[in-house]
Amino acid sequence: MILVFAGVQADLRDRLQPRLPSRAEAPLRRHLTCLLLRSRPRLAVGALASGSDIIVAEAALAAGVQLKVLLPFDVPAFELSSIRAHGGEWVARFNALLTATGPPLAGTLDPADPAVFTRHNQVLLERARAWAIGSEPVRALAIRPASRGLSETTDDFAERCGPLSIPLWDIDPLAEQDGGPFPVPLEGCEPSPKDQD
Repeated sequence: MILVFAGVQADLRDRLQPRLPSRAEAPLRRHLTCLLLRSRPRLAVGALASGSDIIVAEAALAAGVQLKVLLPFDVPAFELSSIRAHGGEWVARFNALLTATGPPLAGTLDPADPAVFTRHNQVLLERARAWAIGSEPVRALAIRPASRGLSETTDDFAERCGPLSIPLWDIDPLAEQDGGPFPVPLEGCEPSPKDQD
């Protein structure tokens, strides 16, 4: 199986309506690790924006899944647009992932294009399908709040899956903080007691 992923970026300190606050990272990471170990993808494909992308990529490598990084444009412009504003920790994690995986595949999309990231969603999904071997399944993972409209780019990614017949796992990183468990796409990935703190 190939897993193609996208999700919301880490919340900036002044964000009024949370999407991925720092307190959501540990339970999300545990859930993703379980999901990856149970689904056992051969390959995970995504970009490395701060927040969800980096968390999924780190969990994939920790689970022994091969990771292909596909950026919409060159590394310096991507770091500036999607990582640096979120702080030095995210820059360090981004660079550590690039060190672990080697140079990313950098696309030729225009960073100044207002639709660059939605265009890149299509590239991610199509490339994941192209890398499938024979009838190998492709599955998508979207990490976004259940309240739609908080992440237009990730909502777009999820909406593109249907016409391409790519099944979608949709995970709300705020589910634990909102009093409910994560949606559990695979049996046995229920939250641990540590997630209830």
